[in-house]
Amino acid sequence: MIDPEEEGDDLEILVSAPTLKKQAVSVEIDAEQARIVPGTQGDVLRVVENMPGVARSSLGSGALVVWGAAPEDTGVYIDGVRVPRLYHDGGLRSVLSGDFVRTVELVPGGYGAAHGRGIGGLVIVDTQTFSEDEGLNGTATADLYDAGGSLHGRVGERLSLGVGGRRSHVGPLLERFSPEVEDLFPVPHYWDLQARAGVRLRANEDLDITFLGSGDDTARTAPNPDPSRESAERRTLQFQRLYLRYTRDTGAGQVIRGLVFVGADQSALVTRYGAVETALRSDTRLIGARVSSRHRVGDALSVEAGFDAEIDAVDVDRAGALAVPAREGDIRAFGQAPPDQINADSFAVVTVNAAPYAEADLGLAEDRLHLIAGLRVDPYARAVSRSAPQEGLSPTHGLYEQDLRREPRLTVRWTPTPRSSLMAAWGRYGQQPQPGDLSASFGNPTLPAATAVHRVVGAGLRPIDPLHIDLVGFSTEAEGIATRSTAEQPARAEALLPIQEARSYGAQLMARLDPTGGLYGWLSSTVAWAERRVEGGEWRPSDYDQRVVLTALGGAELPWGLNLGLRARVATGLPRTEVVGALYDPRRDLYQPLFGAQNELRLPTFFSADLRFAKTVTLPTSALELSLEVQNLTNRSNTEELLYTVDYTERGQISGMPLLPVLGLRWSF
Repeated sequence: MIDPEEEGDDLEILVSAPTLKKQAVSVEIDAEQARIVPGTQGDVLRVVENMPGVARSSLGSGALVVWGAAPEDTGVYIDGVRVPRLYHDGGLRSVLSGDFVRTVELVPGGYGAAHGRGIGGLVIVDTQTFSEDEGLNGTATADLYDAGGSLHGRVGERLSLGVGGRRSHVGPLLERFSPEVEDLFPVPHYWDLQARAGVRLRANEDLDITFLGSGDDTARTAPNPDPSRESAERRTLQFQRLYLRYTRDTGAGQVIRGLVFVGADQSALVTRYGAVETALRSDTRLIGARVSSRHRVGDALSVEAGFDAEIDAVDVDRAGALAVPAREGDIRAFGQAPPDQINADSFAVVTVNAAPYAEADLGLAEDRLHLIAGLRVDPYARAVSRSAPQEGLSPTHGLYEQDLRREPRLTVRWTPTPRSSLMAAWGRYGQQPQPGDLSASFGNPTLPAATAVHRVVGAGLRPIDPLHIDLVGFSTEAEGIATRSTAEQPARAEALLPIQEARSYGAQLMARLDPTGGLYGWLSSTVAWAERRVEGGEWRPSDYDQRVVLTALGGAELPWGLNLGLRARVATGLPRTEVVGALYDPRRDLYQPLFGAQNELRLPTFFSADLRFAKTVTLPTSALELSLEVQNLTNRSNTEELLYTVDYTERGQISGMPLLPVLGLRWSF
């Protein structure tokens, strides 16, 4: 990590070395510096796509797959408050304006006791306080995707304010440059809003209140001359968070933090194939608190203790096909008609979780050896309003579940020389089932928490001052994951069973060049295997199994306010199950595919190069940046999905974005 006292370039890219962070393995990037990374169109949080351990998601999904874990297994936290996603639908933008971001950190696994409720990784976003600004400042941005702006800064000696937001206009862009994509992939319509008021109580004490809001409304239709085969999908998701945060740094290694929050999520997924419509709607209210206190006990020992509590109340309404939406392990072809078995359910879930934790950091051997031991005690209580499917007008009964998990964590770091380091980490983790999976008709209200074990080893090397090399090996094992029952006729309220196991293993490399002579860059590579099986069965590639991901990027600060950057990405294709034949179903007048071995076919390898060129003009009281990003510079036709004719005799492909220039404007004042 660069000494903040040293002089450096304005375009400095800070990527923290895993061994220098509290987490066993992590990559952290400063927001203002991440904004210039090519391929992100200036969106700070999209830089996560370029970090090691992150798989490339399919066009239009915006899913975050880390170390082969399902997207819902990786937690996203903004100032310690959990939010349902990092990116808007389509993955074109994140849910938080870059002007509100201070740093973004990816922790793919092996994290400490302060976090739980997940068996995958973490994305931790730390926001700006604006207390150091001089007066009021602002930005206005616009490009072919969206437009937005912000106003922030200090008012008086103690009060700081910030407000920002943006809204998309990406639909017309797709209509102009790639109209066929709009029929096959969802077209995103999104907005987000942020507001903050903060008070500096004393030089080392801050209090602020923040509101976050985000909304997505995404639809697609696949037309067909036969109305009975036309399909459509509409997906909406909105969330709101309001939180009060207190921080006090007393010096001498003592830091006290407190956070209370309330929030709500509203989501809906409505799909239609011919006359069969399936709808899944949920309405979530949540309240929570996080309190922690870190103290230095002597020269060699630091201790942190805290409390992490959250209460969720979820109302779920579901009706339509039993196997929609698809989940990991389902064998399906793109565009395949859903099964015509239908049902309906309406229920409520209340989950209470209050987890105390403690962590001790012991420094030995003149502070070159650190032992970090932690324990998180994770009790939960859960009430489900319906324990069995509704039968006629007979009354239904609820269900109450409770459990107590102990989740120990251990990290060892050794720095034998100033230019080398070694580390190892181990930990247990747990995650509650998704509320929609607790349906008595579509799932199983008695599903337990899934559990996982993470193992991490790593080494860091700095052969010369500007160059950092970090190599990490990892393995994760999880069990108790909900999957569809393999029985031909599942028992009542057991459409899902906690019988799936998952494992992932591999290695990741991060080689980075600190800014030197106006140049910066890094190379991140991940080689990994992600596999699943039903208890007692054979291991198979997971739906999220992406064996190799390689990202190389670099940039240069040129004279006259010019900046040039280039990014290249290579990713092996995601697995698919091959269609080997078809059977005609006269009852429904359609063909049903016959499949080969599950997930043994793969999409072709993805490659894309992105170029960013920016010119900054300094005005008397402001600055104007004009940027041009050329996505898919080589105009490569990347396969995003396999497409079949109605009788499954011929197979084609859905291609991703062609060469696409994106002009952007950013005015800062």
